[in-house]
Amino acid sequence: MRANKEHIFCESIHPYNDEKFNFEKAKTFIIGSIPPHRFSEPKNLLCGDIDWYYGSKDNSFWDILKESCCDSKFALCTKENRQKFCEDNEIGIFDMIQKCTRKDGCGSSDSDLYNIELIDACEIIFRNKNTGLKLFFTSIFVADLFCKQTGVKIDLKNRQIQEISICKKNCEVIILYSPSPSWSRGLKVLSEKTSQEKKQIRINQYKHICS
Repeated sequence: MRANKEHIFCESIHPYNDEKFNFEKAKTFIIGSIPPHRFSEPKNLLCGDIDWYYGSKDNSFWDILKESCCDSKFALCTKENRQKFCEDNEIGIFDMIQKCTRKDGCGSSDSDLYNIELIDACEIIFRNKNTGLKLFFTSIFVADLFCKQTGVKIDLKNRQIQEISICKKNCEVIILYSPSPSWSRGLKVLSEKTSQEKKQIRINQYKHICS
């Protein structure tokens, strides 16, 4: 994958992929990239971080998922509650990047990642017991990594449900809108929507994760 020998300031090894969280039983997979460097060993987490997938205090993924899918009384503010939610909804999680190096002070942006080593997504999907799966990518970057590794074709500009065939399984795929505060910036299809309309569009998309 991408390599740059001039910018090797820090190395990140994925802290959670080896847990193989719900790999075999899941009917749905959430697929991301890799946590920020502070989640790698030795960990240096900040106040408000949760030591699990999408656990950065600045990542709104679980807040959006709660608003989209959960009873208002059920909080997704701990690792245990997030795992229970995933197990109850037959969701597995893995990130595409197993190991990488970072430049510019161990930055977290996609452009800061080099010498990328990927997890074997095909192997995970192949060993899953279900004949059909739903795959949710947390960004276009992640979906592109998946396509390059597996050889499947996904329209990276399409945020609607798409269908692919991989490892003799029929899969529905969706590229999620980003959980970042600036998620809708630059998206022409949303340029004329009000803030509330944009929010509802993203919530409706995330609802597919637990439907």
